Amino acid sequence: MRVFPIAPVRFLFVSAFCLFCTLFHMTPVSAFTQNTQTLPPVQVFDMEQERIVKSVSNEAKYQMAAQQWLQSVTGLSPQITIGKRPGYIVRIPLEKPFTVRLANQQIDTSDVFLIYSPTKQPLLLIFSADRKPYMLEFKADVKPFMEQLLTPSQPGANRQ
Repeated sequence: MRVFPIAPVRFLFVSAFCLFCTLFHMTPVSAFTQNTQTLPPVQVFDMEQERIVKSVSNEAKYQMAAQQWLQSVTGLSPQITIGKRPGYIVRIPLEKPFTVRLANQQIDTSDVFLIYSPTKQPLLLIFSADRKPYMLEFKADVKPFMEQLLTPSQPGANRQ
């Protein structure tokens, strides 16, 4: 069997990304909540810094944005990795599970990961109920959302 070398930087990035998705997807909602009406926060992961750079309260505007993106899904992405590129991954835990309808299947998800790079088409990463990942293409404009989210906010809203 032949083993292909992976560049150490790319390997570290892929490892960090997988750890981020795994830890936050597998963390039960109850770990973040003090009562049944509190949702886990919206988190922004910087792909270059390989860490969460912002965490904000999961408000209705984030729920609406995530649902709009999921409703605008055009299909599965042929891209299976995100590679090493500047950008962000935004995790939005959903208040209620959402069903994404594709041509030949339906996927129920409770989290949405927006993969955003200023130089590339944005993608959505979702996990099915059995934790199978799906990378999706969609047609919503996320640039205004990202500009607003990345604007420095009130003290205490960022976790550096």
